[in-house]
Amino acid sequence: MKRLNIGLLMTHNEQDVLPEMLLESVRYVDAIFALDGSSDDTPVICGRTKSASRVL
Repeated sequence: MKRLNIGLLMTHNEQDVLPEMLLESVRYVDAIFALDGSSDDTPVICGRTKSASRVL
């Protein structure tokens, strides 16, 4: 069975830095789980990223 590298992202209103951070992070992990409490577009940005497979 293949091991997966999982990233956990805890964020709150980080839409200004999130795209760059996600692009860099997907180089190192197979999936990113985002724990989000934002009132900005952070969940939308995470949803557009292939590796950010779950927004909690």
